[in-house]
Amino acid sequence: MRRVEPGIAVLTPGRSVAKRGWIWLAGALAVVLIVAGVAVKAGGLTSYVTAASHSKTGKKAKKKVATGAVFNLPSGSKAQQQRIDRHVITLIRNAPKRATIYTNVYHLSDRVLAAELVKARKRGVRVRVIVDYWTTGTPAYKALKKALGTNLRKASWIIACPRDRGCIGVPYNGSVSVNHNKFFLFSTSGASRGVVVQSTANSTFRGRAKQWNSALTIVDGRLYAAYRHYFYDLSRRRGRADYSKTFRAGKYRLDLFPRAQGDPISEALNRVSCVGGTRIRVALSYFTWTPIARKLWQLDDQGCRVEAIGSDVSKQVIQEMTRSGGRHGGPVMRILQESGNRAGQHSKYMLIDGLYQGRRQKILFTGSVNYTLIGFRSSDETLLTVFDARLHDAYVANFTTVFRYGTKAQVGGRSQTGVPYLLAPEGSDEATGPAADPATE
Repeated sequence: MRRVEPGIAVLTPGRSVAKRGWIWLAGALAVVLIVAGVAVKAGGLTSYVTAASHSKTGKKAKKKVATGAVFNLPSGSKAQQQRIDRHVITLIRNAPKRATIYTNVYHLSDRVLAAELVKARKRGVRVRVIVDYWTTGTPAYKALKKALGTNLRKASWIIACPRDRGCIGVPYNGSVSVNHNKFFLFSTSGASRGVVVQSTANSTFRGRAKQWNSALTIVDGRLYAAYRHYFYDLSRRRGRADYSKTFRAGKYRLDLFPRAQGDPISEALNRVSCVGGTRIRVALSYFTWTPIARKLWQLDDQGCRVEAIGSDVSKQVIQEMTRSGGRHGGPVMRILQESGNRAGQHSKYMLIDGLYQGRRQKILFTGSVNYTLIGFRSSDETLLTVFDARLHDAYVANFTTVFRYGTKAQVGGRSQTGVPYLLAPEGSDEATGPAADPATE
């Protein structure tokens, strides 16, 4: 027997001509069956065999990473609360030696995640991590710093953005500026290369059990390269008031922040036509950007069906979304804040189902960015646009679930009214304060 490639064995012809013919035919048929991936009876057991299903050592095949969405269920079991965390940890565990993991997470206080990254480093995976300044006070950061170091010339490292700003973003007119990103990149995980996980969750206990969150996994080399380019720009920690970069890769578009003017969400809404009953669904944590609220009201007035839910929504946005005079009753705006055992809305996405740029499409917009002044103008943020009906519909199902828990928005009701354009730190109950100024390390 000789092997022509891993996982495919071909019998060597014997001395007998007759035997040689039958053996050759059996070997050829086996190869055809294996390559085709059909069910083959072996030892009385039926197994699905492919050319990549077993290595020379007989190890189980590496699974491909699937493009898809994951949503936590904060009111559910521990496993349901941890769906996003477990998904990311599985990808980390499946990263082979010499692979690279890029992690950029706001408020990384999850010790389990930190421990998994340390384990990956020990088995030969390159682990590179960027966090916001306030993460430097957490035990998770300290464990990663001890294991990875902070030398960017090494294979693995962790760094934090400077105090009082993002790694790129700088304060806009005295506002807050943070590295608010929440994404993971895997050069290889399992049998897949170029894996991107764009999450809305902070790596905290609250992100699991007290907030509704989502994570989108995409396997695409070009999108991975765009995120990787952004990651290294962040690692240079050079402050800029304008980082208006956009990358396109097939059905994916990546917009990066901060931006000195305009915003991609308003631009997208300007491409919407309400002919035929377009539906727009918005789920946010913070919503204070009145130009978007005003545009949503106008689209509802033109015949679109608009629904929105948020945790901290400014008085100005509620006024715009609930003002009277609309020909179709106005948008339906709900509030879902964290309170007691009730989880708050924390995902950040918009869904469009209808006429967009003259074509009927289903589009998903998600990322780390809230619709706020500092989200668009001063912080390190991402917005990923996906033209994909299946992924859009997965988020619609999540929206339907979360929307049920919200209460009607009212001016003077539960909303972020005191400082409408500032993004309060999320997960601050778990950050004990910075241990050292990373700018001096």
